[in-house]
Amino acid sequence: MSTRSAGERAQWRQAIHAYERSTTWADRSTAYKRKHGYRCAACGSTYGQIDTHHLDYQRALRDPGQEPDSDLIALCHLHHMAVHDFVRAHPQQGLRDGSWVVINHIRKQRANDRALGVTGGKQHGALYRLFRWLWAIIAVLAVGGVVAYAFLDMWG
Repeated sequence: MSTRSAGERAQWRQAIHAYERSTTWADRSTAYKRKHGYRCAACGSTYGQIDTHHLDYQRALRDPGQEPDSDLIALCHLHHMAVHDFVRAHPQQGLRDGSWVVINHIRKQRANDRALGVTGGKQHGALYRLFRWLWAIIAVLAVGGVVAYAFLDMWG
């Protein structure tokens, strides 16, 4: 748990947000993702938006743009948000450890899905398949079966 006062935490968050909106961070993030193949470290996806997540901000704020690769990890947007939601809900875990709890859980779930033969679509396995079928049902209800079948043919 942090020993910072509320005012110190607010200043810390403000410094983080300012850095993450800077061109220095944009360049560092792009270089990291390029080096690591624009691949989510949790699910392996290369589809959609890939974000660069900080596992630690100490060195980033001390020397912006020079944080080591060990302080960063590439995640698809869905899993990046899942990590932040978990860390907010479990602050005692800390950013680095909390991030790895979520990432390792997702990796284990993906391995279980593969073992069961659930490979899904281009991203996120079973979750992707669920949304694909929900979209098909909505399309059938909204405009008839032609759109649904075209969608399934295109993404199936």
